[in-house]
Amino acid sequence: MEMMGELYLPLEGLVDVAAEKARLTKELEKIESESTKAEQKLAIRILPKRRRRFRRAQKRLAEWQAKKDTSCRRWRRCRLNSPLPNPNA
Repeated sequence: MEMMGELYLPLEGLVDVAAEKARLTKELEKIESESTKAEQKLAIRILPKRRRRFRRAQKRLAEWQAKKDTSCRRWRRCRLNSPLPNPNA
């Protein structure tokens, strides 16, 4: 299936912005946590010797990074008038 473009629907008054902001914040915190776990696994020196685990950790990290990109785009699309949450703060 080929993407032809984007469709924008006026959702003003239909979406609870505060609830969506809370949901996205929680989602970004989980993504950051899982990304950190995957990066830690990749940093272990013995892991490259176990190729299957190493590849799995690389794949998980790539998946979490893609999810983070998607969530950040959603955050910006919602125009939440605040910076992206910093899970390390």
